[in-house]
Amino acid sequence: MRRASTEPFSLFKKTFVLYFSFFRPDCFPEFTLFIQLVLRMIESIQKPGVRKLQDVIAPTLYARKGDPLEHKKRDLLQSLIDAMESDCGGSNAAGDPIGTDEGKTTPPKQSFLSPVEVESNASLVLTAGTVNLSKYSSWLLYLLARHQDVQEKVREEIRTLLQNGGVLNYDAVRKMQYLEQVYLESLRTQSSPSGFVTRLVEKELDAGCVKIPEGVSIVIPTYLLHHDPELWQDPRSFDPERFRPETFESGDAGAYQPFGAGPRNCFAMAFSKKVIMLLAAKVVAKYRLVLSRADQEADLTDNDMEDLLVVGHVKRGLYVKFKKY
Repeated sequence: MRRASTEPFSLFKKTFVLYFSFFRPDCFPEFTLFIQLVLRMIESIQKPGVRKLQDVIAPTLYARKGDPLEHKKRDLLQSLIDAMESDCGGSNAAGDPIGTDEGKTTPPKQSFLSPVEVESNASLVLTAGTVNLSKYSSWLLYLLARHQDVQEKVREEIRTLLQNGGVLNYDAVRKMQYLEQVYLESLRTQSSPSGFVTRLVEKELDAGCVKIPEGVSIVIPTYLLHHDPELWQDPRSFDPERFRPETFESGDAGAYQPFGAGPRNCFAMAFSKKVIMLLAAKVVAKYRLVLSRADQEADLTDNDMEDLLVVGHVKRGLYVKFKKY
């Protein structure tokens, strides 16, 4: 079996470096040695796992590159392969032409992604998806168990769908407005204290009270953003009604960024939404969720949360009983 290039290791390392880019030597020189040691330790821990992922991904990648158009699958991996193979005269998995203008000469082939970048992105989906999906879905089910009124509204929405001849699939959950509100609110309340979004100022920005020069990197702490009382009424409470279309659209769109915002937001946003909403719908349709520990009736405080980089984690765990409905 062909072993994939080891170059993705450097890409993963660069990603980790970017995450800690706010620890710049000119701002925090005392952290320089510490960060270097952490990066070396992380790299040594990552290599076996990343290599295993590459052994799974690389053969699939190269096997599917030669698939004829009619056999191509319409999934995320195929989209990455299309970006790697695309040229002005090519087509994607749906058979749609890529970058071609009628009557013009086809220029030389141009790849938007290299094989290394495709492998790295596929690895990212597997790793980030597994951790974040499990934590976000667990948190959503816990909130439904704590808030029985919300859970019953979700169940009623599911019941209405099924009574009208619908089935619980990806297309169906897209139409479940209240479940989507619950999902969005669960992400707002789950923000990690160390999670943040970074953006580079391309031209001087006048923010009213301050002018931000071109080239400055802005760090937006999502936890503070999602719990700011000036942006959210009673931010500590769990209230899916705040995401009703007429309410949310009239507010500040930049106040909600669980996956970032703009063209550089997390590319797994749509995938996570579909999977978590479908999981919640299937569980609530069959089970009634209740808390299994009395100590979880009280509101969680910051002291109850443990910081795991981009996802908050409850120290004592989440315990939910599934009762057959």
